[in-house]
Amino acid sequence: MPYPVLTLVFILRAVWVCPQRLPTAHAQPAWRDAMFMEAEPMPYISITTTQILQTAQKQALRQAALNAAALLGKNRAHVMVCILDGAFLTKGDGDQPCAFCDVRVMGYASPGACQEFARALSEDVAQIANTAPGCVYLSISEMTQCYTDGCLPPGH
Repeated sequence: MPYPVLTLVFILRAVWVCPQRLPTAHAQPAWRDAMFMEAEPMPYISITTTQILQTAQKQALRQAALNAAALLGKNRAHVMVCILDGAFLTKGDGDQPCAFCDVRVMGYASPGACQEFARALSEDVAQIANTAPGCVYLSISEMTQCYTDGCLPPGH
């Protein structure tokens, strides 16, 4: 009967990792509140490209993603960036170099901010990864929940 043990471990982990969920008079650690006191949204930016990139190009893409995230009102310190190069990624029947950007944000981002973000990031990705014209696709998804270290931010 592994289920009772598994449930107990889950409950203990929820209490241990997420102390703010306990009804207690003790104040929460200052670092916990500071970690979540930031402007919405909280982006995750994943860039996949067919090109094999040098370290300097990966760093340039990372900086481009962080700069573009600022257009959404995001604190650079909390942006997660994932860069995957050398992927088998195609557009149609062609073999031209291309890229796909998967962006996920927590909370609302205005259409205008999303447009400016998409323009800036797409241009930078095309230039840095040397993609073919019209071969940078970018998707922005709005997440309803995003857990950090197993916990929802306060107020969510």
